[in-house]
Amino acid sequence: MSLRDMFRREPTSRVRMILSVDEYPAGEQFDLPVEVSDRFIIRGYAEGFLSRDYTADERNAMHSNSQVVSV
Repeated sequence: MSLRDMFRREPTSRVRMILSVDEYPAGEQFDLPVEVSDRFIIRGYAEGFLSRDYTADERNAMHSNSQVVSV
């Protein structure tokens, strides 16, 4: 691995979690990889800004494999 690769960072986006997901508790802010933050925002788990516009088909695909658990 080159030095350039070691210091290359993937783009991130700051989100505020609305619902707790894995190690991301509700009410906290996180800088997440763009792919993860966009998925959390589209699914309604977090608030923030999407990195790009998503088509209806892309949004539906993200929702189709989500799971909701209530206690």
